[in-house]
Amino acid sequence: MAYIVAGTDRSPIPPDPITFVPGTMPKIGGRAGDANDGGALWWDHDDPGQPGAQGLQGLQGWSGQDGERGGDTPLGALIIINQAINGSFPILISGGHGQPGGQGGRGGPGGDGQDGGNSDDEQPAGAGGTGGKGGTGGKGGGGGNIYEVDILIGSTVEVSLVDITYTQGIQGDKGQGGQPGFPGNPGNGPGGMAGLPGDWGDWGPQDPNGIVTPAKIIVG
Repeated sequence: MAYIVAGTDRSPIPPDPITFVPGTMPKIGGRAGDANDGGALWWDHDDPGQPGAQGLQGLQGWSGQDGERGGDTPLGALIIINQAINGSFPILISGGHGQPGGQGGRGGPGGDGQDGGNSDDEQPAGAGGTGGKGGTGGKGGGGGNIYEVDILIGSTVEVSLVDITYTQGIQGDKGQGGQPGFPGNPGNGPGGMAGLPGDWGDWGPQDPNGIVTPAKIIVG
């Protein structure tokens, strides 16, 4: 049976994903410029109206929740071996594993396009706005550190029979980026096109793996 000095492992399940979605961007007000139908009846300008402007891009989603960092081994840990060892004395020293980061939130919806201007015929509508980019994933929690463990053994104990194994604290996985925002609707007028969906959010960063400090054997 091994003697264990260990930091706490965090949950392998990431935090809950972000469910909040930014609000829809406002529709561009009014409509594009109307036609100039001025002039005499025999010389009617009948200039075309202006096409509507494209809707506003949606807001980026919220960043995901960070994973918890793995636990460190206790500072000043001491193991005392003052009796004869039968076979070997296994010691396992491990840093805690970090928790994965949570998923970012969905990007906000794009705004509606502007209405096309008037002329003899309604002018093209503005395209809908592009959806917002998904939120960045949460940070993967770092691995726990292994601090020095002092092993005090009696003078009659054979040092080579003390078998030490180290398990480094491993970082949690990066959180996934949020889903793209929905596209905006076109404005009023012929030929209007819906916007494009937003981009997926970026994966989150990671804290590093834990450090490993070798144990110190002290012969008493």
